[in-house]
Amino acid sequence: INKIYNLTDQENFYPENSRELKTTLNINTSKKIILFGAQRISDPSKGSQYLESILSKLDPNKYFIISFGVNDKIDLYKYKFDYINFGATYDHNILRKIYCVSDLFLCTSIHESFGKTVLESLLCSTPVVAFDVGAVNEIITHQKNGYLAKPFNIDDFIFGIEYVLRK
Repeated sequence: INKIYNLTDQENFYPENSRELKTTLNINTSKKIILFGAQRISDPSKGSQYLESILSKLDPNKYFIISFGVNDKIDLYKYKFDYINFGATYDHNILRKIYCVSDLFLCTSIHESFGKTVLESLLCSTPVVAFDVGAVNEIITHQKNGYLAKPFNIDDFIFGIEYVLRK
């Protein structure tokens, strides 16, 4: 038997008071905060095509968007959201704060062998909506700490966003 450790530093990801962190991160909104992020957001394996479809169906009057990672192709402005992109962020303290101020993390990946960002989000008590692909169903407990949408079904994914944010 071999033990394979996950690479998430559980000492650096934990819940914090989001009200204080909003001030620290210069976020002033009463809207629900939706987060997404990856090293390269537009990477097709991260489901960028699905992310754009999802964003196009969400109401920009209800949601504030935060993202992290290199965003070289997705134009959030065209969807009329108020948003902040923190860019390529490797500082665990900043990442923890970003997860903690968010009401929800979106994982639109088309395959995940582990889902490090999913685990980091959950460690910060931020629920996750993801397609039920790869290993995310080993991290997310459906309708408990997030929502597992039918693979690549945009309407079910949006239902998951609304479901989680109603709780």
